[in-house]
Amino acid sequence: MFKFGFFLMTLSALITSCVSERCNIPGGYSWQLPVKIRPMQDTFRVGDTLHVSSVFDHWVYDQHGGGEYKLVDYNFYPGIGFTLISDTNFKDVPQQKVEFYSTTNELSPFHSNHVYTSYVYEEDTYYLRYKIVLQDTGLFMLSHGASLIGAKGAQDFPGRCGRERASANMALENADSANIHLLEDSPDPHYHDWVLQKPQQRFYDGAGFAFYVKPR
Repeated sequence: MFKFGFFLMTLSALITSCVSERCNIPGGYSWQLPVKIRPMQDTFRVGDTLHVSSVFDHWVYDQHGGGEYKLVDYNFYPGIGFTLISDTNFKDVPQQKVEFYSTTNELSPFHSNHVYTSYVYEEDTYYLRYKIVLQDTGLFMLSHGASLIGAKGAQDFPGRCGRERASANMALENADSANIHLLEDSPDPHYHDWVLQKPQQRFYDGAGFAFYVKPR
């Protein structure tokens, strides 16, 4: 089972293009894509449904250099990870049961409960909506990532300086309710130690959300 860190690093490895020496934007362009989860609570029951959406205008703010850039029909290549973090004996743990349903976009399974998808671009707005039906008990973490490079390489956009690199992360709305403290309950040091050493980079920048699922 892939861990969140590997999931995020896999996406991060794809977000960089060549940097032109003529440009000087520390860290390159950086877009932040919003994510909403409803409801947000620390405990659910088997059979409950999480509704997830990411909707934003095509004028996107650059977190590093400042200013807005118009990204028309851009490919962000979002990915979704759903990970059981309440057990470290992965070989003996069956794949957790969960059902993904998309209401706007196609979902492509990648490995275990990690899927890739895409945004729908309509009327100057990007849309991604899906839901998850919880079917197993345990402590889980839902995470999101985005990439700006696909099979055809890096993408260009109006106002880009030379070949300055660009990246994107996904941020959860109301992140103070993301239950990061529940990672301390995981027996896996990857979560109760490594992730918590740099919570912004390893949890919040991946729109992390932790929660329990208990029997109904």
